[in-house]
Formats: sequence, C-alpha cells, structure tokens
Amino acid sequence: TEEAVSYFDSAFKDRCRPYSETLFLFDGGANEMPARFEVSWMPSFELPGDEPETATIYQFFCDAGAYNVQSAFIRFMDGHFEPLAFARPTISIENETEDYDSPVKAITVTGYESALTVTNAKFDEESQTVTARAYWRGIGDAYDEGHWVFRDGGFVLEHFEADADYDGEIDPQLSLDY
Repeated sequence: TEEAVSYFDSAFKDRCRPYSETLFLFDGGANEMPARFEVSWMPSFELPGDEPETATIYQFFCDAGAYNVQSAFIRFMDGHFEPLAFARPTISIENETEDYDSPVKAITVTGYESALTVTNAKFDEESQTVTARAYWRGIGDAYDEGHWVFRDGGFVLEHFEADADYDGEIDPQLSLDY
C-alpha cells in the first residue's frame, strides 16, 4: 500500500490532493483509504490451459465539493502501477428555452472522452463493477451516471445515463447500454 500511495501522489499530483492531506476525512484513517480490491479474470483472448489474470485495484480519494467526491483508481499488475481510465460520452444539452432549468428538448452524444477520476464511485467486488453518479445539484434530480465493468485489466463502459431536467424527478433523458 505504501508503494501505491507513492505512485498515486506522483501520478495525480496535479489532479488530486496528496494522500497525506486526506486521511482526516476517514474515520479509519490509513486503514480505510485507499480502498484495496483483489480481482481476477480470464482474458477474453484466453487459450486452453491459460490461468486467470490477477491484479490489485486501489481506490483513492481525490477531491470533494459540496455533494460530490472524486476518486481515482490505480491498478497493480505484473509488478507495476498504472492509472485506470473511464470512458464516458460527452454530451450536449438542448433545453426548450435558454434557461438551463427549462425542460430538456434533447441530449446529444457529441463524442467520447476518458477520465482518470470518477464521481461518487463505488466498486462492487462481486460483479467487479464501478458505479459512479455525479450530482449536478444537491437534491440529485440532475445527474449523470456510469457503470463500468472490469474486463481484460481495465474498466469498460457498460451503461451511461443523464438526467438534465432540474424538475425534482429522477427521469433520465439519455440512457446508453453497451
């Protein structure tokens, strides 16, 4: 874990708070963060007799705002550390009027990007899936959410949705499944 912390502080020095500055945020201190997960999988390109691949995934606190917490994930595999990226669509929102809280007319996917941090992330060890939801405001009625499954050593986007209506309801106008 000490090597993971050192790698994190170096790799994310311009993006996240240093690890040592974040321990006060967690009741368990260094025992609670970074979260550590052991994963194994059979590669999609496996041959008969191949053994499962294994890795350790670390989830680090990166930064926080009023109602969102940013996390960064790194992987330790084959003797080295590497940041894990998360693919996500970039979107354009068209409202019925120029007022951002008017009803949404359309949400258009304009491309894709990869992000080294995700918002309000939870890793489920059983399904090896990260779910992350970024709240656009505190009550959570406007948000975007992604689900990524760990496959062949990295996270692959399986689901993305966005609710751009500031209407008090959870009703995404965009839902993508892969």
